[in-house]
Amino acid sequence: MFPFRVEGVRLAQKHRRFRSLAQSLESQKPYGEQPDDSVLFARMEPIQHAALETLADKGFIDVGEWRAGYVAPTDQTLAEELRDRVDAANVSEANLVELITTLALEYELLGRNGLKDRTGLLEHRYDAV
Repeated sequence: MFPFRVEGVRLAQKHRRFRSLAQSLESQKPYGEQPDDSVLFARMEPIQHAALETLADKGFIDVGEWRAGYVAPTDQTLAEELRDRVDAANVSEANLVELITTLALEYELLGRNGLKDRTGLLEHRYDAV
């Protein structure tokens, strides 16, 4: 949601190029001044939870997995008009999509050097890995 904050994430050497993307987006802060990362992250939790609950209710994520604490997509597809808008946004923001994809696919979430550790947003020392 705030890609310019990637500058504060401890990235692997091969991904440091994303820092320049973060710097280029710094001037595009859409919401003005914001609290620090950990406060903002905590404030967003109920919003994210409500969004995921809605996705589960609409059949876009598996309800059973969601109730167990996981997010697993279903085969439900977006309406064609919405899918076209998403595709167009993804093309226009290709660098941002690459960043998000890289973080999701090439970094673990848990444990030392996982995203929780690299961002400093969540405690990682007690993760079962």
